[in-house]
Amino acid sequence: MFSADEYCASVWLNSSHVHKVDAQLNNTMRMIAGVIQSTPKEWLPVLSHIPPPNLRRINALIGEYNKIQQNQNLPIRSWQQEWSAKQNISIPCITHEPPGFHLPRKSRSALNRVRIEHGRCANAMHKWGKAPTPFCEFGAIQAVRHIVKECPRTAYSAKPENFLTATPESIAYLQFTECLSLKSFD
Repeated sequence: MFSADEYCASVWLNSSHVHKVDAQLNNTMRMIAGVIQSTPKEWLPVLSHIPPPNLRRINALIGEYNKIQQNQNLPIRSWQQEWSAKQNISIPCITHEPPGFHLPRKSRSALNRVRIEHGRCANAMHKWGKAPTPFCEFGAIQAVRHIVKECPRTAYSAKPENFLTATPESIAYLQFTECLSLKSFD
């Protein structure tokens, strides 16, 4: 059973409303210690033999962090193992910010769409009823794969892995294709 202060304290310890809970805890410590209202707050934990609320919340956060670090059965670890087991995925498991994460949103969105070969191209727009035809000007179905790998006008000539590492060449290519359908919704 948790008190109001301890329930999810590790999550809301930096909340701007924590002072409201602290006021109630101070009143409770005054009752436990048998002191009057004008007793300085810093004395309340000492006289009631209860650690100060802010230290209890930090201690709860440390306890939760340690539990997470030691528990090997958490869903995030299963997800990482499942991701690693897939042979056909060339994108590494994202445990850190992916390369290109600090690009402007428009460029980052286009980069992610090329990485997963799924984006706003004529084929998708046609499926959504937003384009009259799924074909590019050369008569092929215009999908991200076609734009990046097959299209005579827009095919990327360097290694496709460059999109995974966000090389300067791949970023320049995305800026070149900005006039195409890889644009974000911005």
